[in-house]
Amino acid sequence: MRLRLLAVLVAMAPLFAKADVLIGSWNIRHLGWNNGKDFALVAHVANHTDLLAVQELMNPAALRRLELSLEKASGESWSSMASHELGRSSY
Repeated sequence: MRLRLLAVLVAMAPLFAKADVLIGSWNIRHLGWNNGKDFALVAHVANHTDLLAVQELMNPAALRRLELSLEKASGESWSSMASHELGRSSY
């Protein structure tokens, strides 16, 4: 009986949570190529998320630049990580 009650309480716990998390996924086409991306504008949009997955990161330095732009836009500390390179070598 106690185990069943505990299971119900654990299952219902998210219903009473007071925190919201906004997760985003964004294909920022060719981020890191010299294509005139305005990192301040990208950061302005990305700042509306708590966790952001970026596709088409072409240069790891661009991720750091986006992180710094986000910190400037939000006044908060951001961290980032990148996966290993995927796809064709010509892309």
